[in-house]
Amino acid sequence: MEQAAPEADQSPSPPPQKPLQLLRWQARTQVFYEVLGDGVRLTMVRIPAGSFQMGSAEQEPGRKANEGPQHEVTLAEFLIGQTPITQAQWRAVAGWQERPGERWGRELNPEPSRFQGEEARLLAGETITDGRPVERVSWLEAMEFCSRLGQRMNRNYTLPSEAQWEYACRAGTNTPFHFGATIHSDLVNFNGSDASRIDQLNMSDPQPLWREQTTPVGMFPANAWGLHDMHGNVWEWCLDSIRSSYEDGPYNGSPWVDSQAPEELRRIVRGGSWYMPARYCRSAWRGRANQERPHGPNDDSGFRVVCLPPSSSLSCTDNLAEGFQNKIDEPLGLQGEATAIPTNVYFSYSQVDAQWLNVLQNVLAPMVRGGLRVWNKQVMPGESWRDKVEWALGITAVPEQTVIILLVSPSYLASDYIINNELPELLKEADERGLKILWVPIEHCRYEHTDIAKVQAVYSPTRPLAALKHDELNEALVAICRKITPAIGNN
Repeated sequence: MEQAAPEADQSPSPPPQKPLQLLRWQARTQVFYEVLGDGVRLTMVRIPAGSFQMGSAEQEPGRKANEGPQHEVTLAEFLIGQTPITQAQWRAVAGWQERPGERWGRELNPEPSRFQGEEARLLAGETITDGRPVERVSWLEAMEFCSRLGQRMNRNYTLPSEAQWEYACRAGTNTPFHFGATIHSDLVNFNGSDASRIDQLNMSDPQPLWREQTTPVGMFPANAWGLHDMHGNVWEWCLDSIRSSYEDGPYNGSPWVDSQAPEELRRIVRGGSWYMPARYCRSAWRGRANQERPHGPNDDSGFRVVCLPPSSSLSCTDNLAEGFQNKIDEPLGLQGEATAIPTNVYFSYSQVDAQWLNVLQNVLAPMVRGGLRVWNKQVMPGESWRDKVEWALGITAVPEQTVIILLVSPSYLASDYIINNELPELLKEADERGLKILWVPIEHCRYEHTDIAKVQAVYSPTRPLAALKHDELNEALVAICRKITPAIGNN
C-alpha cells in the first residue's frame, strides 16, 4: 500500500551513523551488526546477488496453486536479519525516544509477546525469553519498527519482499526445505505431531514433537548462508500483497503491492510457525494474514528485516557497499563460493548441554567458508557406535575440513556411555585419520582426570561459559570460534 509522503522536517538532520561493524565473514556470506542499545544488537547477513527459481514444482508434495508458475527471479544483493527480530531487539527499538530529525509513526507496545513470563515454559539453559522471536506483531507494527531503525541508523531498512525472503531461505537449494526434502522436529520448531489431512506430506519423523510455543532464535541449524529459523518458529511478514499466482512477475525481487487495496489488506507471511504442520513450513509456501487484525495479531506472527541500498532501486547494478555513508572497514568481496567445501563438524556433548551446542553453532556457522555441516551423534537401533562415527565424519572427508568439538561439563563426564564408548572412538578416529579434536569448557569439572586432558582446549577451563556474564559470553563465543575456524582450514 502506498503511503503519503511525510511533511518536510525542519529539525536538524541526525549525524551520519557509524558504519555497520563487521562481526565475522566467510566466503559465502558476510555478517555485520547494528548496536540497538542496552547490550542488544541486530545481526545482519549479506546475501549475494543472483538468480533462482521462485515457487514450487507442480509435483512437490503439499504444493498449493498460488506457488506457481515457477519462474526465474534475479535479485541484487541485500542484507537480511540472521534471525527473526527477538523480544529484546523489539523492546529496545520500541523504547527509543525521538531524536531531532526522527519522527515515529505509531506507538509500539514494548512487550507484545505471549511467550514470556509465566506463559513461556523455559527450556534447558534458558533463564529469560529475550532470545525468543517477538510475536503478536502486526504488519503495520513491523513496518514502524523498520522505519524507526532506518531513521536511527540512517539506512534503508524495511521488510523483505517475498522473493527476497524465499531466495534467502533457499540459499541455493531447490528442495522443499533448505536442508532437503523432509523436515524433522530436531531441525525446526513446528507442529511435528500433526498428521491431519491439512498436512498432506506424510513425512516420517522418528521423534515427532510439538513444542506448543516459540523457541530461542538460533536454536536450530542455520542454512548455507548462515540464516536461522527460516522454517518454523514464527511466521515472517513480507512487503507483498496477496495475489493468487505469480503471473506477470515481477522478476527482479521487488514486492508486488496493490496500492488500491483497503486498509484491511492481507499481506504475505512466510516460513510457517511453531503452530503449523510441515506443509506450511516449506520454502515455497505463501501464507496470508490481515496486516492489522481487529483483535490483534497471532502469537505466531513475527518478522525479520532487510537493509537495501539507499535508492529504492533493486537493480543488480546497485552496489550495497557503496550505498553506505561510510565504507565498511573490511574487504567485501564474495569469492570462492563455487568451489567451497562444506565443513564437517562433529559435536560430542551431553543432552543436558544441548542449548550450549545451539549457541555455539549460531556463532560458528557464519564464520565457516562454504557452510557448516553439523552431524548428530544419535545412534539408531542396530547401528554400532563405530559405524556411526565413521559415517558422520565421512570416509571421504578432507581432514583439513573436519573437526571434532567436545562440549565438556560435569554432565558430559558423568556419562559412562560418552566416556567409555564415544570418546575413545573419537580419539581413535583422530589418530588414524589426522582429524583435529578441540574442547570447549561449559562448566567447571574434573576434566584433567580423563583423556580430554590430552586434547586442546579453545578457551580457559578456569572461565567456563556457564560462569560468564552476558557481555563476557558474547566475546568468549567469538574468541572460541576464531580458534576453531583455523583448525578447519578457515584461517
